[in-house]
Amino acid sequence: MSVTVTQIKHHPTVPRLKDTAPESFYSIVGILIVFWLIATRTTFKALATYRAIKGTPTSLIRSAAQGSVELNGTQDTVLNKPTSSPLTFSPCTWYDYVIEKKVTDTQDTVRWESIYQNTSKTPLLLRDKTGECWIFPDRALVSTPTIFMRYETSGVPWNKSYPANQPLPPVLQFLWNTANILTLGALGAYLRSRPYRHVERIMKPNDPLYALGFFRSYRAEDQSAFKDLLNRTTTKNAAIDWITSAQAPGTKHTLSASGEDRQAPFLLSSKTEKKFMQEQLCTFLIWLGIDIALFTGLAFFVAVY
Repeated sequence: MSVTVTQIKHHPTVPRLKDTAPESFYSIVGILIVFWLIATRTTFKALATYRAIKGTPTSLIRSAAQGSVELNGTQDTVLNKPTSSPLTFSPCTWYDYVIEKKVTDTQDTVRWESIYQNTSKTPLLLRDKTGECWIFPDRALVSTPTIFMRYETSGVPWNKSYPANQPLPPVLQFLWNTANILTLGALGAYLRSRPYRHVERIMKPNDPLYALGFFRSYRAEDQSAFKDLLNRTTTKNAAIDWITSAQAPGTKHTLSASGEDRQAPFLLSSKTEKKFMQEQLCTFLIWLGIDIALFTGLAFFVAVY
């Protein structure tokens, strides 16, 4: 019996993208590296925020030490009348108003580009059972669940009261929801097709306030320095509008960003400390997963292609 030996011919390997189109290969690698670096930075930032919240003990205003301090209490306005937010005209202690424009690139990828931002720098008050502290929110990382979003045809900021920005009465809200159901969401889709998105975040009086930042007390002999600090804010008619406690004698406690260490955390949240810490832990875990996925994808792409 004769045995036929068949030789197996190996097919040549598939050409690698690195050899056939080096420009495309290095462009993709570069994009992946950029996204990976952004994800890594965001991951470490979220971890640092979580560790700062968890590792800093809560202090009472009256007994707080000078320097980095964590406070818990309720928030209030420092003005005779609450600040009015620029989009919804709601009474608030702090707001952030952003207008974004819809941009579509050559690959039909839609992204939103910020074209306008107005963030409140007016101080607000944090009160606990031992006293009150002036919070200067400039440069703070603020977390609040109160967000208002509106799609419009104009990218011009609102400068007058607009009824549609006010909360809808229950009857009109019911009719709006019914109309969306009957049209299978066509009304909502029409609004989302508008090229500008107005987004407003606010914190409201009497809501909880968690704060972590640089604590400083201005005693009687330092009142002139405290008033100078107030006058450097962007609030109009500051000398007239500040509440009576700003003019009254006595120690004034303040919390702000550190002037010496710009890396020191300065956090404000209208959520409780527990919820805020859970939010930062979830943010860290999500970005850690994204970071690992991007690194794995980068390594796989370089090895295979």
